[in-house]
Amino acid sequence: MNTIRLAIPCILLACFLACSKASNTSTLDGSPSSSAAVAAGQPAGPEVPSVRIAQNPDASDAFTLIPTSQLAAKIAGPPAGWASKIVLIDARTRVEYEEGHIPGALNLTPKNVPANLPSKAPDKALELIFYCNGPKCTKSRKAARAAIALGYANVVEYNEGLPAWAQAGLNVEGKPLPAFRSPALTPDALERDQPRNFAPVIVDVRDKDEFEQFRIPGSRNIPLDEIESRIKEIPADDPVVVVDHAGHQAGVTCRLLHSLQRKKVQHLEGGILAWRQSGKNVDLGAR
Repeated sequence: MNTIRLAIPCILLACFLACSKASNTSTLDGSPSSSAAVAAGQPAGPEVPSVRIAQNPDASDAFTLIPTSQLAAKIAGPPAGWASKIVLIDARTRVEYEEGHIPGALNLTPKNVPANLPSKAPDKALELIFYCNGPKCTKSRKAARAAIALGYANVVEYNEGLPAWAQAGLNVEGKPLPAFRSPALTPDALERDQPRNFAPVIVDVRDKDEFEQFRIPGSRNIPLDEIESRIKEIPADDPVVVVDHAGHQAGVTCRLLHSLQRKKVQHLEGGILAWRQSGKNVDLGAR
């Protein structure tokens, strides 16, 4: 009798653990994953692609998200085959777009959407898909909101952005700048350098409105697309540290500066987000 009493809880626990394991190896649609099927002695089916999220996690945004696999399927083949139904929009800067973008994409930054999108997409029923540099990049979200404000109803964000597209081995077209790998500075290292006589020139390449919200004390704002026309404002012989939003624009900015004979170029690792997350001081508001 004692043996039976001890066995019953053990059996119940084993059943619970088996159910938990089964639920943990299921896909979002409730079907078992390939690994679970193999473990159960069943033939493995094709991997279920990422599920399209019904709505952006930010409840204030009335647009959906699309993963890399689904975007690739939507725009497979030459743009002529899908451009009548879909308008793919790269919301990054001109410099970034020219260096590399998804084939068939237009280049419209958030501030250019109100003036230029209506002529590019006269039919407001078209599906608009915006992308930029991944989840930490805010440009695609801002551009999508601007499109919704114009009355476009079918607005989608490719939140994973160009880095995920390239990482998946999908085609990217453009004209890369000459290769250059700039040294990275941590927030602590940049903070240590600031008070010294050889303190670097800190160039913040974000848009003006972003810079005015918060910035590193002593930094100067030269948006990425203005660097070529304002290059004389960046000393050729002084060390320069590039600051962007989250580290995604640093590489292309440093390559551009290096090609413009600014040889002592570094970048802030992780951008202004890393600076703030490290608890460093920032200036707030417009100057």
